[in-house]
Order: sequence, then structure tokens, then C-alpha cells
Amino acid sequence: MDIIPLDLQKEICDFARKDIWPAVLVYLGNIFPDFRNFSVADVEEDGFYLPYNIEPISRELNYDLQLATGYQSWPDTDLLKIHGKRLVGSFIRICDAIGKKDLGVQIRQIVEKCFTPDEHQDRKDSFRADFGLYVESSTGGIQCSCCKGE
Repeated sequence: MDIIPLDLQKEICDFARKDIWPAVLVYLGNIFPDFRNFSVADVEEDGFYLPYNIEPISRELNYDLQLATGYQSWPDTDLLKIHGKRLVGSFIRICDAIGKKDLGVQIRQIVEKCFTPDEHQDRKDSFRADFGLYVESSTGGIQCSCCKGE
């Protein structure tokens, strides 16, 4: 199994807590004043609860915000690189969306010796549907004949 080293997981978490989440809270606080009262600890405990169709937050950004709170269970001795790629990809897309591309570059540099982040959302992730986003059908795994269109 391809596991992310614990020290790298800690470095990613520390960067998110110190740099990314404060920037997200400033961004959201400029749009929704209630977020000015939120702290990084609030985000880590409760995540972001935004309706999927709230303007001017895009559905893609909202989806990435939800995915990015997934690092709360880190460090994890069995954390696969595929999960790290998705998480860091979400962080990079969030940074781009809020106008903090420099933070996206920095987190990419943090992980570059271990893995390359996913640049795009996983369009087959069924969680996307919760945000009104298109989900590509998956033909992998066991499916009944009705799901295959037979």
C-alpha cells in the first residue's frame, strides 16, 4: 500500500490550520458577515455548512470545502496517497477560488516529493450530487443489469 508518511500529514494539517483556513474565513467573512465570528477550531469541529446553491459561492467551491475538512482524522497510520491527492487537490482549488493562488503553490510544494495532487475534482464521486454537481456514471465494480442499462 502507498501510505502518506505521518510527518507529511502533520505538515499538511499545520499548513491548512495556519494559512488556508484563516484565508477561507476572511474570504467567506467578506461575503457572509457571520463567518467573521468563526475560528479555525470551529471549521475543524463543524466544517462548513453552506447551502449548495448559495451565491456567489460556486457549487464546486462548496464541494471542495466539504472535502477539505476530511483531514480532521489525520494523522492516520494507514492513510493512502489517493486520499491525500484528493484532499490537497481540494485545498489547491479552494486557494485558487478565493484568490490565494500562492497558498495553492505552497501546499503543492509541500507534497511534491511524495505525490502529485489531483488537479480536478473526481467527477465519479457520488458526493458531488449533494451539491447539485454532475456525477459521471461508474462502470467499475459489480452492478446489476438494470444499472448497466441491460
